[in-house]
Amino acid sequence: MNPGDLLQAAFILFVAAPVVAAILAFKGPPLVRQLARIVLLCAGLAQAAATISCFWYAFERPSSGIGNGVFLLVAIFTALFAVIWFGLWRAARRHEYVQSLPPDLRRIEELADIEGALEAANKSVASMQRRVESWWIGSDERNRLRLDIATLEGAIATLERERAKRV
Repeated sequence: MNPGDLLQAAFILFVAAPVVAAILAFKGPPLVRQLARIVLLCAGLAQAAATISCFWYAFERPSSGIGNGVFLLVAIFTALFAVIWFGLWRAARRHEYVQSLPPDLRRIEELADIEGALEAANKSVASMQRRVESWWIGSDERNRLRLDIATLEGAIATLERERAKRV
């Protein structure tokens, strides 16, 4: 087995399979959703283990030559993927829970989720509007913030329409 085969297998196991599992965790039939959640959890744990081992090699193992500091770069990406897969696993569990509820309780949970999203979006818009009015930011940053505010206001309008459908 050459290094290219090892990298290909690692890419399939740690990136490609969890991406497919993330899609199937929300769109597949019940048994496939359960298996996809297991794949996401295993991928998150494997990425966390890879992150820990990279940190261990970077700080605990003495090296000569280029040094083991390069493992810190690898640890950044493995930690990022670990957080993403773990977050998707939690979201898939929440989705499965909401889907398993009777329709009247599902509506209540969906309304609670929409209310939480509306609250967070309104806080973000208020924070961005305060930053736009500040004298300490440049014009590029101000334009970017205005675009972000417009995008968030569109998302808020969509959330309010969804809330109105469920009330």
